[in-house]
Amino acid sequence: VRFIEDVFAPVISGANLAGTVRELTLGADLSSSAVTEITYSTSGVTLAADELKDRKIMINGVVATVVSNTASSGTHKITVASTNFGSGTSGTTLIYPGEAGKDGLSVFGTLFFGENAYGVTDVEGGGLQTIVKQKGSAGTADPLDQRSSVGWKAIETAEILMQPYLIRVEHVSSRWSASVEAN
Repeated sequence: VRFIEDVFAPVISGANLAGTVRELTLGADLSSSAVTEITYSTSGVTLAADELKDRKIMINGVVATVVSNTASSGTHKITVASTNFGSGTSGTTLIYPGEAGKDGLSVFGTLFFGENAYGVTDVEGGGLQTIVKQKGSAGTADPLDQRSSVGWKAIETAEILMQPYLIRVEHVSSRWSASVEAN
């Protein structure tokens, strides 16, 4: 295997739940039956009403979609679609962004390409073209003949030939998760 670092490698990351706050603290026990309302606490962080609406949250590895949230300065409440988070969930349990991996960690995608997994084809009539415009060729747009330009354009396409030869491994890293952005 040859490793190549690339800024275009896929990264999936959920946005902070409130400003710079990544997670919220669960404020009450969740029963083992279906839950629709969750109380949470924040320290010095306020959320606008419905700021989390349509966001995904994660508690105990279970993801739920937020229907609404209150903006009260005392007890904060999140309403979710009916979800079973498991019993014994309370106190210091955290509510994480649910758009990424476990505990809100960013998910990194590593791609493995087997031999002949894809092919590159030339487009008929395409290829590489270099374009040079001399000084003064812009007419009245360049009345003092000060500008010239050089550029290129290319047409090419890639096609997946053998889907089983392409493998995507998704993994998390607590060390690097906080310092990356989704792409």
